[in-house]
Amino acid sequence: MLKVYGKSNGCPRCSNAKKELNSRQIKYEFIDVTINDEALKLIKSKKFKQVPVFEYENEFYSDLNETLFMMGEMWWKFWKSRENFEEGSNTD
Repeated sequence: MLKVYGKSNGCPRCSNAKKELNSRQIKYEFIDVTINDEALKLIKSKKFKQVPVFEYENEFYSDLNETLFMMGEMWWKFWKSRENFEEGSNTD
């Protein structure tokens, strides 16, 4: 599942990211770094200096479009591997 690290208040970029994800009906977990010290430490350890930060499949991104692209890439890889598996298991 996608995780979004950000601020619940006072962050227009965070609000815009949540609106975009909601409009695309993408499920995500929002983690407010103003109340979650561990989350703040985590994104700082990854050298991010502003929010929102997106985590998907243990990879971190600062750009929503890049995140959406990578989610699509990973979805495509999943379906491709599934097709290959089904082709290999066909006993006709």
